[in-house]
Amino acid sequence: MTYKFVWDKKTKKDLRNIDAHERDRIIKKCNEILTKDPKIGSQLVGYHGLRRIRVGDYRIIYSIYEEIVTVRIIKI
Repeated sequence: MTYKFVWDKKTKKDLRNIDAHERDRIIKKCNEILTKDPKIGSQLVGYHGLRRIRVGDYRIIYSIYEEIVTVRIIKI
C-alpha cells in the first residue's frame, strides 16, 4: 500500500527557511520512506499518534491516517 503525504502550511513555511541541500534530503526521505512504510519512525513519547524520523540535524514529526492512507507532516 502506498501512502500519500501532505504538508501543513506551517511546515511548508519551515521548509523554505532550510538550506536547499537539506531541504532536498528531507523531501527525498519523505518520498522514499513515508510513502512506503510510515510506521518505521519512532513514536513520540507523550504524544499519542505522532511519530518522528531523523534527517541529518532535522526531525520530521508526522501522523498517520490509515483510513485515508495519508501521512501528514506536522513539523520539521
